[in-house]
Amino acid sequence: MDELAGRRRKGENQSHYGGAGSPRKTPPPRAKAPAVKVVHHAPGHAPPHRGKHAATHTTEPAFSRDYATVRAFDSGSYTATISLARSPDVTIAGVPVSRAIGASVIVAGQTAAVLFFDRQNNADAMIVGVY
Repeated sequence: MDELAGRRRKGENQSHYGGAGSPRKTPPPRAKAPAVKVVHHAPGHAPPHRGKHAATHTTEPAFSRDYATVRAFDSGSYTATISLARSPDVTIAGVPVSRAIGASVIVAGQTAAVLFFDRQNNADAMIVGVY
């Protein structure tokens, strides 16, 4: 090893981690990030004119749910008469009952889960569960 010491200059043919081009001193060049492609969209259009006879849209869902008390049940037509928990003095007759609920389970005085399909028409409802 002594015979090589005189022939080498400092930084020439030295090991990878000790010479002038050591990665510890100068990090390797990094690759450039790919250019971001800018997507240009068409300009926005004005909403169409709705007119005075157009239906207004609401943000609330069309259905709602409520609790009710079963007052009477007709097993022939599979309908019930109920009174809502929010207004117990008002009764709604002819509310259909889900066929998944057995007729022997529905008795007067039981609490029921009612699904209303139309907010304006209380008769458009269905009993989906009793407990």
